[in-house]
Amino acid sequence: MIDRPDDHRQTRWIAALLVVVGLGLMIWLGLAMVDRNVQGDETNGGQVPGGNMTDALPIDGPMGQAVAPNFPPSSSGPEPPAVVAHSVWWMWTAPGDGHFTFATHGSEFDTVLRVYSGTAPDDLTEIAMNDDDGDVLTSSISVEALLDETYHIEVTAKDGAAGLVTLTWSKNG
Repeated sequence: MIDRPDDHRQTRWIAALLVVVGLGLMIWLGLAMVDRNVQGDETNGGQVPGGNMTDALPIDGPMGQAVAPNFPPSSSGPEPPAVVAHSVWWMWTAPGDGHFTFATHGSEFDTVLRVYSGTAPDDLTEIAMNDDDGDVLTSSISVEALLDETYHIEVTAKDGAAGLVTLTWSKNG
């Protein structure tokens, strides 16, 4: 095959085009990540179910498991969600006196787990907190619960990560 100057120009042109397209894609992805609207509990506006304390997801019983996303149900596709709640909240009423364990093992990101007593945002008292216990930097705590007391469980996504939160609870002993 004879090497023609036009072949090199065409190869260089295609290579330059691929570089420009690649850079454009990297810039677009970077802007998409910067444009993510990471919202905390106070600014959730109800877009993420359980994304704030007043919209806590109900759980019950002496044991169970709940899984919830920290992004709106309308998010889909390979792109990062436009809205990511800083935390997912659950509300649980103790079915009896005793020690209960709450854990986030199986969650898709690094979590911080907190349990509060109280029923109103300005009435919450943190009674337990844990960070980094278990696989994938998830959390686990044990609390002394009282019959018919209401507790709020907050799972925070460290570094604004998006994904599914798994919360399990069980009575000890």
